[in-house]
Amino acid sequence: MSVVGNNRVGIPIVLLHDAEGSVISVETKKGEIIRGLLFEAEDMMNLYIKKAIITGPKPGAKRKVEQIYIRGTEITFIVLPEMLRHAPMFSKYQQLNMFLQYKKIKHIMWT
Repeated sequence: MSVVGNNRVGIPIVLLHDAEGSVISVETKKGEIIRGLLFEAEDMMNLYIKKAIITGPKPGAKRKVEQIYIRGTEITFIVLPEMLRHAPMFSKYQQLNMFLQYKKIKHIMWT
């Protein structure tokens, strides 16, 4: 589910919603690394991940769970898929940036 155009959320939250259905990795405050299929992301960065593999903070501690819910306050770091680099929302911001630079150059030329 993409929320592009919703003015209440920022770019990181939009990216997180665009990553739904993809495999992500999440590092928690406890030091655990959770890798699985992002089923749902909420605006407060709460994540619902399916078919997850949890690698514990202790070396070699690894377990599989069918589903896990992670509160956004417990998340330290999220690794998203590379394909999101070409998300459509970035082109919108690039066009806006180019327009603002053109406007700035035009202003400098006429003053």
